[in-house]
Amino acid sequence: MDYIKIIVPSGAEDLVNYFDSIYVNSTLCRIGTNNDISIRFCRLPSQFSSPMWNVHQTTLLDSSKINNVCEG
Repeated sequence: MDYIKIIVPSGAEDLVNYFDSIYVNSTLCRIGTNNDISIRFCRLPSQFSSPMWNVHQTTLLDSSKINNVCEG
């Protein structure tokens, strides 16, 4: 994702950030603290795990190259 973010065409940054936050690295959430000086963050799990959308391994095994059972 770091490389893609470097080479993304102008105007497509929102799409790349969306894909990154939903499928790859998830989003950050702020964790409340007792003082205003320190801020902590945690990473929420991705909404969709990589095996659900990534067809790399099935391509190597010459299996079905789709991840949507409705596609023919």
